[in-house]
Amino acid sequence: ETLAFTPEALSSRSGIDPAICAAYLKFMSVGFGEVSADYRLPSATQPFQQRGLVRHDGRFIVVTPYALVHGLRSRLEEAIKADAAQWDRYARHRGLYLEESALTRFAAVFPKAEIYGNLKYTTADGKDAELDALVLFDNIAFLVECKAGAMTLAARRGDPLSMERDLKKLLVASH
Repeated sequence: ETLAFTPEALSSRSGIDPAICAAYLKFMSVGFGEVSADYRLPSATQPFQQRGLVRHDGRFIVVTPYALVHGLRSRLEEAIKADAAQWDRYARHRGLYLEESALTRFAAVFPKAEIYGNLKYTTADGKDAELDALVLFDNIAFLVECKAGAMTLAARRGDPLSMERDLKKLLVASH
């Protein structure tokens, strides 16, 4: 009981509205009985990778602290996908953010480089194409193609087959 806390206690410590604290805690938690009945031993892709809290009788215990930050993106994206129009808008903005961030990072690392973004060109077979960035530094040219998609939990833990499948999905399916 010493480690358990309520949304009201989190609100009191953080200054955030109790309803917002309650919604966040519920969103990022797993309640008793919500884990699959065949779950026996911890695995590399167990539910607490995305939800770092256990919920019981209105109280919460942190069981996977890193999941409270690292699991938030996948949990939010899961919720946004319920609305196709909202998901399309989010995915478009996520991609634009990634491209802008990549240009900013290249400029920071190579301050004397020539950097061009969002370049359009025509392929040898006459198709219109785009290059997210071209970075010219000294006698080196970086051709940058940004992919804002997510990797599965199995791929993020290093499973080779999952990594291969996810990378093919991100890279091949986009062209």
